[in-house]
Formats: sequence, structure tokens, C-alpha cells
Amino acid sequence: MERALWGDPVSAMLMRRIAQGQLEGKPFDVSSLALAVRIPAPTVSRRVVLLMKDDWVRRQRSGRSYRLLITSKACTAVAPHLPELRRSAQRFKLDTDDLA
Repeated sequence: MERALWGDPVSAMLMRRIAQGQLEGKPFDVSSLALAVRIPAPTVSRRVVLLMKDDWVRRQRSGRSYRLLITSKACTAVAPHLPELRRSAQRFKLDTDDLA
């Protein structure tokens, strides 16, 4: 489902992490996002530019840097898929509970 929305697994992962940061009230900038996903900052920066061109992500000035936020277009695109995403997240949690 996410690949259909965002185009590829890396973009889907970036969108998930950007949304997570936004929901937690701690939006990422490109550098912190790169550290969080363990992908080189130049690669993350290029991907974010593509997501911005497609209007999935926007930048908001914060001091000397820019925070990354998902757009209303992204929220609207994801809304119909929320039940599926919740089920997937619950399955993942159940799978990882066995590892603890």
C-alpha cells in the first residue's frame, strides 16, 4: 500500500518517519531524519526534494534549519488506508514482542 502511495520503499520509510516526528511534536530536519533512518544525508535530502515536488512533504523554517512536515495532500491520501496501517502495525508489534 505505501509503495503505491509514495513510489518506493525508501520514500515510504521517510514518509513514515516524517509523520512520526510530526505526530510526536518533534519534527525532523534532513540531518536528524538521515540519522534516524541510517541513510546518508545527501540521499535523504534528494529524496525529500522529490517528495516536496510531489507535494507530499513541506518545509517549515525553524531557527537556522527547516523542519519537515507532511502535507494535507499526504494526510488525505493516507486516510482511507488507516485501518490497514493499524492492522499492519499491530502485527509488527506482535511479531517483535516475541523477540523481547
